[in-house]
Amino acid sequence: METALIQPDCSLHSTIDNEQGMALILVLVVLLLLTVLSATMLSSSSSELKIAGNARTTEQAFYGAEQALVIGQTFGDIYSYLSPTNVTWPAVASGVVYNSDLTASTQQNNAAGHDPDSNNIPLLDANGAATGITADVKVQLVGMGNVPIGSGTQTGSELNPSSGNFKVNTYAVNVVAFGKNNTQLGLETQIGRVVQP
Repeated sequence: METALIQPDCSLHSTIDNEQGMALILVLVVLLLLTVLSATMLSSSSSELKIAGNARTTEQAFYGAEQALVIGQTFGDIYSYLSPTNVTWPAVASGVVYNSDLTASTQQNNAAGHDPDSNNIPLLDANGAATGITADVKVQLVGMGNVPIGSGTQTGSELNPSSGNFKVNTYAVNVVAFGKNNTQLGLETQIGRVVQP
């Protein structure tokens, strides 16, 4: 009798041992994951740069608005103009654009987004150079009355016995600063100025 050698089926075993394409697939999957990760990090850092830039322009507009408030509180032309008959500086719909030396120009304040009832003032840095920030400023006389008790100006006061004829005028100062990248920031304050009628 003849003995037959049984040959194992190598076709199944050879397909399992053939891993030559597996390394390529693994490298492609890792490369895809690294690409997605780097794109996510790039997008995140780009967003953070935009946020930082917006914070900086908003901060510049805020400081511009504060500077405009100081101008609105101290600019002598405003308070020499305001009276019981002229209660708003500027008069309604007569806002103009001011020059950097705080002289009024003839240009009306009617640019898009600006209030024609306000005067537009360019803001300067500490060296007197233009900052690129302007502010609409409006001051209104909102009240007139007696000086508050205890301020040392009423009649019979030990500090100033002859000052009973002082009054206080109350003003609302409104500003809107216009910064870079269409940034707008508004502030309002009220001040009282003691006057002698």
